[in-house]
Amino acid sequence: MWIFLLLIAVPLTEIGLFIWIGDEIGLWTTLAIVVATALLGAVTLRRQGLQTFQKLSNLRADQEAPIVLIEGLLIAAAGLLLLTPGFLTDTIGFLFLIPPVRVAIARRAAARAVVYAARGMEARASQGEPSAASPHSSDPPHAEPRPSAVRRPDPAPRRSDAEDATVIDDDPTRST
Repeated sequence: MWIFLLLIAVPLTEIGLFIWIGDEIGLWTTLAIVVATALLGAVTLRRQGLQTFQKLSNLRADQEAPIVLIEGLLIAAAGLLLLTPGFLTDTIGFLFLIPPVRVAIARRAAARAVVYAARGMEARASQGEPSAASPHSSDPPHAEPRPSAVRRPDPAPRRSDAEDATVIDDDPTRST
């Protein structure tokens, strides 16, 4: 329902802003601003998109991959918002392109995703459903459990080459 309201509210707000700003500064100036923000947004989007792609390709295990991925999604959203004509969408798009703002949004979104995932796992556990970590999580809810894989005993330990080797003493002065 909220998506429907957003699809109605955003265009109406944009039309109102076009009319109001057009009355204040004139039609051609308003249109020039819209075109300029789209071009500036495209250039900024390309530059920051490449930076995010480099972050992803240089990602190490100690870095937070979800935050970098969410930043990439926010940059893509910024591109869509900047290409959409309007002052409200341009403002939101440019906010997504400001690195400290984008990182703050990405961190908050990643934290909320962790909370939602934990709640989902708790809900599944309370309903008796197998969790995602369960080895049989792909089984239907009322299926018989699969038998565990039959583990064969390890073969007899192999003797090392050092145990198999015969010692040859080439030194005749050494006593045995």
